[in-house]
Order: sequence, then C-alpha cells, then structure tokens
Amino acid sequence: MAIVAGNRDAFRACYDRSQKTHPGIKGSFVLTFVVNPDGSVKTAEADPTKSDIHEPGLESCAIGVLRGLKFPPSKKGMESKVNYPFDFNPKGPPPKTGTGTP
Repeated sequence: MAIVAGNRDAFRACYDRSQKTHPGIKGSFVLTFVVNPDGSVKTAEADPTKSDIHEPGLESCAIGVLRGLKFPPSKKGMESKVNYPFDFNPKGPPPKTGTGTP
C-alpha cells in the first residue's frame, strides 16, 4: 500500500489529464492487481463494480503507472492480490453557494 500511496502524484496526474477531456468525473476509482512473488505486477485492471469513474483513458494511464512500480518481494514467496481505492475530486476552489437573495 505504501508503494502506491508514495506514487499518488502520478495517479493524480492521470486523473487530471482525464478530467480535461471528461469534465465532471469524480469519485472512487479502484484498481485491482496481483503482485508476483518477486514484487513485479502480474495483472492490473480497474474494478468497474467498485468504481464511480469509468473512463478508459484514466484506466489505461493508472494501469501503466501501476505496472511501472516495483513492490517488495513476498517473504512467503506468494502472489498478493490488492484492491486499492482512490478518491478523485477536481482541484480548485470549492463551488460558490448562494448567500443572499437574487
């Protein structure tokens, strides 16, 4: 988990890029992946059943970032299955709300 969290900026860049072409996307985005015993990523995909965001550009970018990461080798020599949730929201000032009468 610390490896993914330590690379959050790269995943955020994927979201920011996707938001430019798909304004308004926000919410949960879950990556499901399997890490080989040697720490390399075996498989990776977005989990559409657990994600609010379903944007192919974000999915492919995030999977590409994930595949470039190296995880610590398994001490037990086993594969590890991981579900990693992201909560993406647009950057910027909060929306203004009405405070008076029109």
